[in-house]
Amino acid sequence: MIPGMYLIEALGGEPLASKIFRDFLANFDFPAHPHIRMSLITNGSYLTPKEQERLAHVPFTNLTCSLNAATPETYLEVNRGLPWERARENLDELLKRRHEGLFGGAITYSMVLLKSNFHEIRQFAELARKDGVQFRYMLPMHNLNDESIMTDARLMEESLAALELTAQEEWKRGQWHAAREMLGEAR
Repeated sequence: MIPGMYLIEALGGEPLASKIFRDFLANFDFPAHPHIRMSLITNGSYLTPKEQERLAHVPFTNLTCSLNAATPETYLEVNRGLPWERARENLDELLKRRHEGLFGGAITYSMVLLKSNFHEIRQFAELARKDGVQFRYMLPMHNLNDESIMTDARLMEESLAALELTAQEEWKRGQWHAAREMLGEAR
């Protein structure tokens, strides 16, 4: 399949939780196949500085980090397990590598809007802007643990208002595409 392949896209669950997949990325000869690019959605827990060094040769076009929070408290509540400090350490290393020209792909922070985190919509945008990365919001697909904002009209209205304000800010910053996407998701 390699000759006809141009993008490997890994998403769903935590792709990097698979040692087989991490080893594939680390050992695949990407330079011998320069037409292939990689796109990954991850929670960032396996993107330790050591693992980032091991995967330095992977030609990422996009790396989306599912943070789902803007503060340590909400992060711990929404993303049970990995402490914010460790996630932040991994992100800081990734941002440093990008600044040094060692990571060339786009970086996007992602937030699924939940009852536990919708109050941080604006803060999430500020965090992404501070880090100089793209950001996106997503609606929940299911009502896992009764966390979906889609079950509460008031929360949906509050989320809509925050998303519209954030989109207006992005529009003013010249980020028209991001603003349009945000308004599309909001509506």
